[in-house]
Amino acid sequence: MLKKYYFTFVIFLLLNLCTAEEAKSQDECKDNEKFSCGNPHCVETCKTIGKPCNVAIFRCENHCFCEKEFVRNEKNVCIPKSEC
Repeated sequence: MLKKYYFTFVIFLLLNLCTAEEAKSQDECKDNEKFSCGNPHCVETCKTIGKPCNVAIFRCENHCFCEKEFVRNEKNVCIPKSEC
């Protein structure tokens, strides 16, 4: 029984360490970005507009996301959807 709890604890720590390195602050956000909680694995890009994201997350992660009506282009810059 102790092994099961130990394993669960290790997984929890690894998940938190991985996401902690990726988190940014509001000061690091660029033009047309906002710092908010969401799924960084489902960022809408010019290539994925209108496509569903099938990547689930266990908890909301703080990152710089594109503002509403903006998506990331191939240079990872938030641009208006109309410019794709």
